[in-house]
Amino acid sequence: MKISDLNPAALGHLSSGSVSSATGISAYSRSGRAGYGPAPDQVHLSGASRLASSALASHSARLQQLKSLLASGDYNPSSDAISRSIVGEALSRGR
Repeated sequence: MKISDLNPAALGHLSSGSVSSATGISAYSRSGRAGYGPAPDQVHLSGASRLASSALASHSARLQQLKSLLASGDYNPSSDAISRSIVGEALSRGR
């Protein structure tokens, strides 16, 4: 299709000044979607990530408990537990 009439009057009621700012570029806000309503961000976590998050929280709580026991002088692990931990760590590094 070829448009041969470039006269703006031929377009009838439309002119370059008839575009309102609500439909133009300024309809976008900082988020870029003001003219289309809010689009909240969503995050969906897998079961594995929830499990990892729970384990991390549990681990952090245990570390806090151990820190407070150590600071108060009430941390007295058994010699059996210490020796098992040392041997287990040595065996795991030797593989």
